[in-house]
Amino acid sequence: MNNEEVSNTPRTSVKISWNHGGKQVAIVGSWDNWETSEVLQSIGKEFITIKTLSSGIYHYRFMVDGWLTCAPDLPWVCDDAGNSYNILDLMTPASELPESLSEFEFPPSPPSSYDNQCFNDDDFSRPPPDLPPQLRETVLNEPSCCTSGSSVRVVQPSTH
Repeated sequence: MNNEEVSNTPRTSVKISWNHGGKQVAIVGSWDNWETSEVLQSIGKEFITIKTLSSGIYHYRFMVDGWLTCAPDLPWVCDDAGNSYNILDLMTPASELPESLSEFEFPPSPPSSYDNQCFNDDDFSRPPPDLPPQLRETVLNEPSCCTSGSSVRVVQPSTH
């Protein structure tokens, strides 16, 4: 591929992160035939890098404190020799995002959903709304078995 072909190929920026400990974390991958090792930036307990790549499927490995490994929480495969590699699938096209929010058409909101009109006397002269039917039939409206001033008598079954 010459430089002109590479510049016309759509590219995607992806964040690759490692959050499984270590003091120094780097990444190597098939995007450059495993030729270079790139040190990830430490942000708190996470190590990250942003890669801008053409569409394709890439294999990569992390080098954590000198040991090659893969992240167990990211998609990975194991080759015939038992080496594990993480997979980065950039073949699935990203959803087409509009260039600006002006392309969106927001549904109109009714004024009552955002206005702050003051109450007037008419609002206070109306009776309260009726109780919903499901609340009329709840246990809360049943007479209590133990009312104040009454006594409860426990009756034992007869034994004769």
